[in-house]
Amino acid sequence: MYCLCIACNFRSLQISLAVIETAADYFAQTKRILIMPVIFFFMALIWFGLWVGGFMTVCSNGEITAVGDGSQLKNV
Repeated sequence: MYCLCIACNFRSLQISLAVIETAADYFAQTKRILIMPVIFFFMALIWFGLWVGGFMTVCSNGEITAVGDGSQLKNV
């Protein structure tokens, strides 16, 4: 009985296997599309961390005062 059902619905079985194969190919090709935003997010976090580290480095230098009026020289 099972073999008779398979024989009668062989065309539908082929179509369903083709759909599954196409879906698997699509997912294999789009893994990169799914992973890239996550990678860019972590890259942005690292970049933000570098900016915060640079800001903290500049803030930890102490008081900055100008040497004279109109001068570009500064004392730290």
